[in-house]
Amino acid sequence: MNCLTKSWSRIRSRNAAARPATVISATWNQEPARRRVCMAQLEGERLVTPLAPPLPGHTLTSLLEVAREERTRTGGAVIVGINAALGVPDAYMRTARERPPWRKARSFLDLLATTRYGSAFFEECWEPRDWSIERPFFVPSPALHKIESFYEAAGSSAFFYRAVDCIAHAEPVFALSSAEVTLGSATREVWKDLAPWLRFPDRDFRIWPFEGSLAQLFADGQIIIAEISPHALRNVAVASQLPAYAPDLATTSQGSRKSMANGLRNARWVRQARIAIAGSEEVANDPSAFDALFSSAALARLALEGHFGSNPCADGFAEGGLLGLHLVDLAKVYTQRAREWRAGAAIDDALPATAELCRG
Repeated sequence: MNCLTKSWSRIRSRNAAARPATVISATWNQEPARRRVCMAQLEGERLVTPLAPPLPGHTLTSLLEVAREERTRTGGAVIVGINAALGVPDAYMRTARERPPWRKARSFLDLLATTRYGSAFFEECWEPRDWSIERPFFVPSPALHKIESFYEAAGSSAFFYRAVDCIAHAEPVFALSSAEVTLGSATREVWKDLAPWLRFPDRDFRIWPFEGSLAQLFADGQIIIAEISPHALRNVAVASQLPAYAPDLATTSQGSRKSMANGLRNARWVRQARIAIAGSEEVANDPSAFDALFSSAALARLALEGHFGSNPCADGFAEGGLLGLHLVDLAKVYTQRAREWRAGAAIDDALPATAELCRG
């Protein structure tokens, strides 16, 4: 047994009880047929592999069915990571709690649980004058109404960005698909599906970080739904060591994705963990499938190397958190976005305390 194998055996033994047995990563889309899901099985024969979609496509229900099967198979915790916002900006949450529908909301989950499908909450705004706390989703247009027009109508850009969005250079939470942004459309679809489940306290899954720390949820063998950022996790999947210092990795071309897929298969941590990466050639043709595969691989690495520890960026009141973000050095991106955000803010608490924690 060489020194690398001995080192890996010690890490595996120490962290087996403090990690998920299975990781499922999903790249969401407004259209179910365009959603992509990948799974990493970490108990027994280790494998990262894409999951074929059911007809007409992946849904939150189908993800939970796979997660339940895995929990039954392994007896361990299962993480379901989705690239949709699971949280709202701190400034938005505090203002929403002043409105009648949400005065008793103790957290983002309460806010979402009391939001009914078909209400104005999920209707998009096309005009800045129509934006409100009760109707937050909007469609920016480079030709008609740019994002800044909605900031001005709302009175502050702080209603649109969380600390983690600021750090990860993400789009505004409530902005729907346009030439500029894409995150909001996935977020709205996930929230529509998730809201009814949140009204049942005896449901068989939990939302991180609102319903417990990862360590506690792992120990309890829970199914855990959490937010991920494929943009950030790509770096984690291929970095020679963690933290991952690369600020960005271009994946806009098929050639670049194929090159990164080859790098992932040959990564040192993959060899040490003896984990097979399936479908890496095929996903080079599909950006969403590529992101799902790399996100699963990155989360598998975090689990196997024991990096699912404390996350100073996680906020269990309003903003939520991004899995693995604490292991990516995005300081330059943070500085740029924070400067833009502060410049557009019109309230004293524009930058939530979680942003200061993440920066530190």
